[in-house]
Amino acid sequence: MCSSDLWLLLFASMMAKESGLLFALLLFIGSGERRTAALWCGASAIASGAIAKYGAIGQLGPSAIGYIDNPLAYVGVGERMLNGLLIAARYLFKLVIPWPLSPDYSYNQLALYDVGWAGVMLAAGSLCLIVGAVWLSWKFDGLERWGWYFVAAILLVSSIPIASSTLFAERLMYGPAAGLAVVVAILLEKSRVFVRRVGFSALCCIFLTLLARQIPVWQSDEHLFRHAVNVSPDSA
Repeated sequence: MCSSDLWLLLFASMMAKESGLLFALLLFIGSGERRTAALWCGASAIASGAIAKYGAIGQLGPSAIGYIDNPLAYVGVGERMLNGLLIAARYLFKLVIPWPLSPDYSYNQLALYDVGWAGVMLAAGSLCLIVGAVWLSWKFDGLERWGWYFVAAILLVSSIPIASSTLFAERLMYGPAAGLAVVVAILLEKSRVFVRRVGFSALCCIFLTLLARQIPVWQSDEHLFRHAVNVSPDSA
């Protein structure tokens, strides 16, 4: 059943941040046999949040998206979708190997491509990665819902269906990361014990190494901002 506490949690998450919509979607996907009740809970919370936002500010979306925040809001649909596929590939890489990290990703740092052969080829490669994720979702039992959720979430934050308010941001990876984590967990569960142990050990080594390299950055404000300038000179 949809308890009042759960409904209020979903409603409050959407009032705090638009990405709170993903929590309602996650509730529906992971509900199992209680999908009808979960769907009603998520849908009613989304509708109530939209009504409350429109009543408060008179609109559902931002009044304008700054060019510095997302230049893809100022290009044609074809160019936006091609570059969106490249952004999706960048998100996927960051989810697998979160390095290097940056406090900001501006349009100067992330190069956009014209609708030419180079852009088409790069976008085609990104599309192959997405199609591969969909194929895995159909091939393995239990991955259908989570595979589709991961693909939908990563396309949404990549400005493909509509231009998002930000070109690229690590905070937008929370939704896709949830879907990818479940997909990887299901695949590991279906694999052999040896594969699981090797995969888990490799992940621990990678992330512990990245953690050890990132800790010194937070020694002081000066270290933090010097690192930001070195990593993202066009954004800091």
